Amino acid sequence: MTAQTQLQAARTLYPRLLSNPHTVSIDTFHGWFGRLLAGAPVSMGAQSGFTLREDAKRLQEECLEDWWASMPSDILQQYEYLIDQLGSAQANQFLFGTHGLVQQKGAWVFFKKACEARGEGVTQALRRFCEKLDQPNPLLTKLQESTASLELRMLYDAFSNGGVRDQQGLTELSAALDALEQQQLDKALHLLIPVFMTRDELPRSRKDNDAASKAIQTYLEGQNYDLNRFIAIRQAWASACEQFVEWQSQQQALALNQAWFSIGTAMLEHIERAKERMRVRDFDDLELGVAQMISDPHVAAYWQARLDARYRHILIDEFQDTNPLQWQILRAWLAAYGEDHQKPKVFIVGDPKQSIYRFRR
Repeated sequence: MTAQTQLQAARTLYPRLLSNPHTVSIDTFHGWFGRLLAGAPVSMGAQSGFTLREDAKRLQEECLEDWWASMPSDILQQYEYLIDQLGSAQANQFLFGTHGLVQQKGAWVFFKKACEARGEGVTQALRRFCEKLDQPNPLLTKLQESTASLELRMLYDAFSNGGVRDQQGLTELSAALDALEQQQLDKALHLLIPVFMTRDELPRSRKDNDAASKAIQTYLEGQNYDLNRFIAIRQAWASACEQFVEWQSQQQALALNQAWFSIGTAMLEHIERAKERMRVRDFDDLELGVAQMISDPHVAAYWQARLDARYRHILIDEFQDTNPLQWQILRAWLAAYGEDHQKPKVFIVGDPKQSIYRFRR
């Protein structure tokens, strides 16, 4: 085709566009998703005749009005555990914040689906990342050794005769020895942590666990006690404390997430039942509904055929504000074409520097 022919064709594009029975569709993602769901097959179970609510926060409050008073006892216990561990403000942020299950409903649904495909529950999936969960408490094991009391007493005597820095954990070590003598092992192990670990929010092994101060060396020489043996014993207890902190962190992470999963799941189910009664949906419901539709092998072909007949060119403006689930839907649709040259042409306009999601990841 010559340049002159192309020019003539270009001059007729606008009239052809106006006369085309298939008009240009200009929509938001949510408007598009709503129309797709309106035409979904009955087998999808999509609710017809629902009202779209744009005030998501107010809708959530309405759905949860009776939640707190009717909370099941087992869920209440989990909620009280979160408050006890995190405090009221942090616990509610954990549940309702940006990364809570209520706000991340789509990600949660697909995560559960992926777990089920692997034949495991969500808690089992979490356990795979916590390899120490099924191991015995390392510090408790150390305290149960026959030499534990003698070693800790030797360390106490050495620290007592050391410098100011050496004596920082003496109070806790003395209390730990008393607890050990009374077989209060759980109390003893928690008292030992500040003796061998830093007092930061995330404790680390103290640097002086691998050495002995001049004052301690002088004391050990006077007692004819081997310096290397002293350091080895000190390192062994520091290592047990360090392993305990990691072991305990994984135990706490599992317990917190189990509570989070239980409360979040129950809350989402409560919200969904309330929406069903009110016959309303929000934007998240539209996104999730379409995402589930395109991932369902029983209806994906039907959905694909409808889109094939409707779209040849797609322009996405402000693409930087496309959220992860919207992008997943687009990718799933376009990827289904494979190498088919008839797939729609996609044009993207966006500025990553202006992305509202840029600062959330």
